[in-house]
Amino acid sequence: MMKYKSVIFISIILFVACGSSKPRYATEEELRQYTGPYYVIFTFFPENSHSMSMGGIGDIFDIESLRKNNLSDFVESFYQQLVYFPFFINDFNYREIANCLGYNITWDIKYPNTPIFSDLIEIKKFKLQDGIYVNIKTYRVLGELDVKYVEDYEECIVPSSIELDINKIKSIDKVAVLLDKED
Repeated sequence: MMKYKSVIFISIILFVACGSSKPRYATEEELRQYTGPYYVIFTFFPENSHSMSMGGIGDIFDIESLRKNNLSDFVESFYQQLVYFPFFINDFNYREIANCLGYNITWDIKYPNTPIFSDLIEIKKFKLQDGIYVNIKTYRVLGELDVKYVEDYEECIVPSSIELDINKIKSIDKVAVLLDKED
């Protein structure tokens, strides 16, 4: 009988844990009131490698205009629409990058270890013609942040092991910087 109760308890915990990991989508009202900028993350799964993720920020994003014949063309078409933004991970120190780019920020104190984006707008999943699977997640940038686009970023942003080498992507010619919203 004790074994049976343990199985039920573990099943309930797993059910609750799995159910709570579902993303919260933005409401229709939130979407109507929002005009951008958007933070878009794409994750891809190259053969014989770990998954990789990259991000971009911009006011307009049209998934249908992305080229889907191979990964290289897909990435180039992605960054023709959006400005490169380093993919955030928990131990990422964004303040150092902003300072290097010439900006002082304080929003990282207000939002420590908190996503700088809102609830999920949409998820799209598809397979490129070269066989690579891609997931795209679109979010709103928090309303308390402003976005500035900087062209001279090479000394401040270095390639990451979870991203493609940004120095080899021709359509990346600037980087998005998230700043405190001025009143």
